[in-house]
Order: sequence, then structure tokens, then C-alpha cells
Amino acid sequence: MYRDAKPIVQEFDPGEWFYYRVQAAHVQQDETVDAIHIKPCPDTSSNRQRFSKPWYVLYPRSKYEGWAVFKFQQERLCKTVSSDVIGATVYTVGTEHDPRDNNYAHCETRVFRGEDRFLGDMNRDAKNKLRLALAKLLELEWPAGKPFPPAEIR
Repeated sequence: MYRDAKPIVQEFDPGEWFYYRVQAAHVQQDETVDAIHIKPCPDTSSNRQRFSKPWYVLYPRSKYEGWAVFKFQQERLCKTVSSDVIGATVYTVGTEHDPRDNNYAHCETRVFRGEDRFLGDMNRDAKNKLRLALAKLLELEWPAGKPFPPAEIR
């Protein structure tokens, strides 16, 4: 889980999953997440499957133990998003490996304007479209409150 001297790996495996934590209160009865509870801008934090187990996004336990883990495939996420206004800014959406010292698997799905990473406030309509697109992709992987790590590896 720790980065140590491991390099950034921007190549993603086909079909690779990304794990995203969600507060238990935001998980609906049909095991979905309302788009309003998805924070897409400027970055959506996740862990990549290649270097992570789903429950790794629930560390530290003192903060995230009761949360749920959802998964998504970045290749299925929209590549661009904009508002419906003619001439509106078109934002590019992409996931990047962004390892942290204590979390090598950390990634961020980021928004770009042109070649530059966008760090400002997105147009509200575009932001809502991105939230909705991500909400539609999210699949429950680890229910809120499920013990971790799994019993077979404790």
C-alpha cells in the first residue's frame, strides 16, 4: 500500500476497476449513489485495482470504517463534458495515477480545459452532467459496515 520508491504508472489495464468510497448515509436502498453526493471537481479520488483491494479506500479505519466502496471503470466514463449553452467550455475528463506516500494505488479522475488541468469552478450544468455520468457507472463492491479485511486474510 505504501509507495516507497515505486514509479507512477499511467497505463491502465483494460477493464481495470477504480474503487471509490461513499458515506453509508449516501447509499440508496437500490445500492446506488445519488449524483448529488459525488464530488467530481476538481478531482474525484479513487484507488486502482492493479495496486489495491477494494477496502483499501476505507483506511484509516477511524475515519472510513463504516463507509461503502463502489467501483467504476474509467474507460466507460464520458471523455468530455460541457453545458448545453452554445459555445460553452468543453472539459476533458481523464483518470491519472497519483500515488501518495501512504497510498500507492491512489488515482484522481480529473477535469482538463484544453491541455491544462482545471482547478476552478466548473460550469454547474457541466459539473452535474459529470456527476450523473459517474453515478450511473458506480457499482457497489463493498457494503457499508462490512468487516475488512476479509476473514480469509486476517
